[in-house]
Amino acid sequence: METIISLTSVPSRFDYLEETLLSLLKQSYPVDKINVYLPKYYKRFDYHLKKIPTVPKGVNVKITKKDFGPATKLLPALNKIKNKIDNNKKNLGIS
Repeated sequence: METIISLTSVPSRFDYLEETLLSLLKQSYPVDKINVYLPKYYKRFDYHLKKIPTVPKGVNVKITKKDFGPATKLLPALNKIKNKIDNNKKNLGIS
């Protein structure tokens, strides 16, 4: 089973993001992926993402079209899993 850490951040915390991610990478429990989901536009802060924050090597930054608030760390990831399941079912002829 794959272990994936999925998180998001807000503009006021971008300066701390790299340090937080380094801490996650150093933990003793092995992690297969770390995905950081950032919306292109933060509606709560009226902020357009102009520059992707610095992240350590091995961390994936995913830009989302929509800001789901704190759920941004989860909804795009769940949608991706749902699409994989749907594709697998389609390939197997399962409805």
